Amino acid sequence: MRTVSLGILTLVVTLIAGLWLMYAPFAIGYQQTGADWTLATKNDLVVAILVVGLSLTGFVGYIAMSLQDALRAAKTQAE
Repeated sequence: MRTVSLGILTLVVTLIAGLWLMYAPFAIGYQQTGADWTLATKNDLVVAILVVGLSLTGFVGYIAMSLQDALRAAKTQAE
């Protein structure tokens, strides 16, 4: 059970890091409001989308595996 909690914690931290990457150019101020996006901003957003996507894929995989385990346990109990 501990490894499952550690995996979920890792996914949450990764998701938060990706969301911060999306927000950072505007929060830190190296992207001016209303100006064309700089190369650094574009890079941050592309990397953030990849990180958030991988994190969400991990969550979906975890949920799918949990449902599969629950269905197996219910089937075994029914037999």
